[in-house]
Amino acid sequence: MNFDNPFDKHVTLTYHLYNSLFLTIPYKGIQTAGPYIPILHKKSSEGLENQISPEEIIHSFFHDHYPVASENDKIDFLFRVVQYIERQVVLFDAVEDAAFEKLHDPQGKGSLAFLIQEAKAENLLEQLGHELSRFGIRVVLTAHPTQFYPGHILSIITDMEQAIRKGSPSEVTTLLRQLGLTAMYRRSKPTPLEEAISLIWYLENIFYDVNAQIHTFLVEKVPNYTFNPHLITTGFWPGGDRDGNPTVNSNTTIETCKRLKESILRCYLKDIRALKRKLTFPGVD
Repeated sequence: MNFDNPFDKHVTLTYHLYNSLFLTIPYKGIQTAGPYIPILHKKSSEGLENQISPEEIIHSFFHDHYPVASENDKIDFLFRVVQYIERQVVLFDAVEDAAFEKLHDPQGKGSLAFLIQEAKAENLLEQLGHELSRFGIRVVLTAHPTQFYPGHILSIITDMEQAIRKGSPSEVTTLLRQLGLTAMYRRSKPTPLEEAISLIWYLENIFYDVNAQIHTFLVEKVPNYTFNPHLITTGFWPGGDRDGNPTVNSNTTIETCKRLKESILRCYLKDIRALKRKLTFPGVD
């Protein structure tokens, strides 16, 4: 690792520190598979370089490093390896997300802040406000069944990212233990409605808050900008892709619309509850 490299410093090192916690988790599968993964990785890399078949590589690994009695034991071990690696990927995703601001300049080129600074330098700030007041973009969300973690895994990633940001190893350990007992796979290909529900999670937990933050930022920083409800609108493809997809019908589209409506109402209800806590004055509460 090169500690002068920001990625190594903020992602790779942090990942290795938290990844070591995997070996402290009291689950048989993790404790069994974890220490052997580096050996299996090295043997696989060397074997493939020498054009040895995957079957021979695995047979050699079991013979030299992990002798087991039956074929079922081999399959069970390899399944545990996959489980372990899947959870390592989740941890890495959370670490990388937590380090985003340290690796990228939120005020840099391509950001709204950079655009505002450029407009200010060229004495075009008021014109920018006027343009943004009537400008609009449409973000269309689409889906592919191989791209999604199940919703409960997304929640764990979010909680883990926040725990890593806070630098709380105890919280990360608790979440890793939860992850160790949580299924990460889907038993069947997700239906169009399930794809829609997966994407609605992003609308509810990310897009809703970020859109509001963008509007607030523009109101505060750009003179002559008036609130523009069409500045960012969202299109939604899953559940409504009536372009010949045989698994999508009118019921799918109607149910997706209901889920979208429920999602935005949950967001509004959350904000109303937060506002209610502040309206404690006689005649208002």
